[in-house]
Amino acid sequence: MTAGRRPVHRRSDNELVGYIEPVHAEGAIEWRPLTVFGGQLAQSNDSDTAVATVIDRGLASLMEKWWFYSPDKRRWRRVQLIEVRPESVRAQNGPYPDSDKLTIKGSQLATLTLAKPATRFGELPPDRGDWPE
Repeated sequence: MTAGRRPVHRRSDNELVGYIEPVHAEGAIEWRPLTVFGGQLAQSNDSDTAVATVIDRGLASLMEKWWFYSPDKRRWRRVQLIEVRPESVRAQNGPYPDSDKLTIKGSQLATLTLAKPATRFGELPPDRGDWPE
């Protein structure tokens, strides 16, 4: 776990729902509410708001489509998370049983995001998979 990162547990059953992490910016401390694998959910000015965001959206966000940057394919890929652990994520690039499946771990976890980032020079267009729009 990253230094300063604090776990957030659901009160009813003590389930880990995510983390909050302090970010030092221009003399102030902001808080990042994170999923169980470290995906950023939002930015907050105080720790209480960050905890509330994690409790409200931490587990629910795992059902959303995420974007993952695949360095070997040099492109962003739209994926559905199918198995999530703090140290790794299994995802698939489409809704069908034969859709491409991948394991994301280590430093690659930091590339998972809910909002599709802009394509940079030299990258291929985003791979939206077989997901209906």
